[in-house]
Amino acid sequence: LAVMALKAVVAGAVVWFFQRSLRGAVAAGLALSQVGEFTFIIAGLAFRYQIIPADHFQVLVSVSILTLIATPYLIAAAPRFGAWVLRRFPRRQRRRVEAPPAPGKWDRVIVVGFGPAGQQVVSALQEAAIPFLVIEFNPNTVAAHRTSLPIELGDATQPEVLQHAGIGGARALVVTIPDPATARMIVEQAVHFAPGLPVIVRARYHQYAPMLESAGARFTVDEEQIVGARMARELLRCAQPRSAPPVV
Repeated sequence: LAVMALKAVVAGAVVWFFQRSLRGAVAAGLALSQVGEFTFIIAGLAFRYQIIPADHFQVLVSVSILTLIATPYLIAAAPRFGAWVLRRFPRRQRRRVEAPPAPGKWDRVIVVGFGPAGQQVVSALQEAAIPFLVIEFNPNTVAAHRTSLPIELGDATQPEVLQHAGIGGARALVVTIPDPATARMIVEQAVHFAPGLPVIVRARYHQYAPMLESAGARFTVDEEQIVGARMARELLRCAQPRSAPPVV
């Protein structure tokens, strides 16, 4: 635990120094807190040349194995923990970004996420000839669509990303990502910089809709209600009584 805590602090401090991103610093610290497998090689050579005794070698191996086992769980929890820390200390991020949005980025819809839901939103905007910008966190998705769509790589929970996209002059914001904690953070950041901005957000489960609305979302699309209504329609269509066969 001491080794992982120390490495997390060091890695997080480096990220904070270069990027000034609290969420990124916390997430990177957790993701890089493990002792890498290269330790086995160093410890083995040190033990072979009698630089360290056997008990120290066993401690190094044990620490390496335990941290490597914990790594997948830490990486999975890092983004959410970083989002939680940012909610606890929001002013550390917002104080630096109060300038007006850049010219030329006004009067367009900002779509966060380009999964299946985001793609349907973009298709509707294209059919209506409404200008838009997609913010996507997956670099592979951005690279695949950059030549055909106005899409940019970025983490929309970061104030700098929303500011660069021109959130202060946007026509509307559509948040299509499924994670409720991340969606809530994006909504809070958006309404902070653009009060009155129409925000449409995806609610993965019904229980998260009030949370997103309290964060500032004007419209929440409840997936459970939509799925239930669609299933009911399909059921009624399939369960209609069949006409009786003609009597011969």
